[in-house]
Amino acid sequence: MLYHSFAAAEKRNCKRLIGASAAVFLSLLLCSCSALSFSPISQREDPPQGYVVELMPQAGDLSLSAQTQEATVYYRISNEALLAPMLMRFELNIGQTLEEAVIQALIDGPQDSHDMTGVIPNGTQVVSVKEQHGYLEVTLSKEFLDVANDVPSGWEKNPQWAQEVNLRRLLAAYSIINSITDLGLHNAVLILIDVNGDGNGQRVERSSFGLSSSAGEPIEPLCRNTALIQTPESAVSTVIAAINNRQSSTLARFVSFGDQQTTSQLIADTLLTVTFSAGQVSGDTIVRQDGAEAIVTLDCEFSQTGGLTQTIIAAPVRVVREDYIWKVDFDSLCALIDGD
Repeated sequence: MLYHSFAAAEKRNCKRLIGASAAVFLSLLLCSCSALSFSPISQREDPPQGYVVELMPQAGDLSLSAQTQEATVYYRISNEALLAPMLMRFELNIGQTLEEAVIQALIDGPQDSHDMTGVIPNGTQVVSVKEQHGYLEVTLSKEFLDVANDVPSGWEKNPQWAQEVNLRRLLAAYSIINSITDLGLHNAVLILIDVNGDGNGQRVERSSFGLSSSAGEPIEPLCRNTALIQTPESAVSTVIAAINNRQSSTLARFVSFGDQQTTSQLIADTLLTVTFSAGQVSGDTIVRQDGAEAIVTLDCEFSQTGGLTQTIIAAPVRVVREDYIWKVDFDSLCALIDGD
């Protein structure tokens, strides 16, 4: 496993502000990444009408040999409404495509991360992967629509569980879409479901993927959704929201404490002594070339317990990548709060 170069993956998204995780999810349900039309992708030559290519090479083609390739896959960050990139190395066998290997890795889930988890239901199988006119068509077995064992019966009538199930389905779909589009060969992915187990994929409703829709509206090719990908900016926004909501567990996950032992008391004595009335990322974020560290510029207004409100403009906040996840540096937060 190697770290993904975050700077390279984000060249197309130099400047954006992402709110706290809950706000991100609610906005995604209301306004998801719009479906791509079936018009040809402008950068590519139009293939003949009805053009369909199986990405699986002929099994008998002995001229192909095993090869090693790298690709970025996106897993969920613990129980957050965000995906994080993980660079993986794949040993491809004869007849196996990189796209299939990536999707299988998403189904298997992360192998060496305590903070990231897979979101595709167990038992899901890759039925087929085909290149269509301007997008990639991925057919999965019907298990993709299953709910996890920890979901209680009657979850549809429980607002919290209904939201969680929809979130998991949304992240499962976009873990595939973002991973495939990250390869740079396709701008969109159409996910079909082999509902009858006969090897033929069918379009199911958008709601089956956690997407808002009119009744019965079928899924179409979907483009990359960067709003679901964690960034240094969203890490800062998540920490500010966690401070205001007094969420110690979230702070323990998204703050890098360095050599200091992370304890609830440490968090309470430092980070939970303030309340932010405003906090907005401003200016350009500077990411180190190796993608392991970034400086986020923050305009904020906060007050300490029993103290006066302070306003700070263009405060540099250090963010580091640990275990594939962006975390806000504890010392940098303390310096911000202390006005250093």
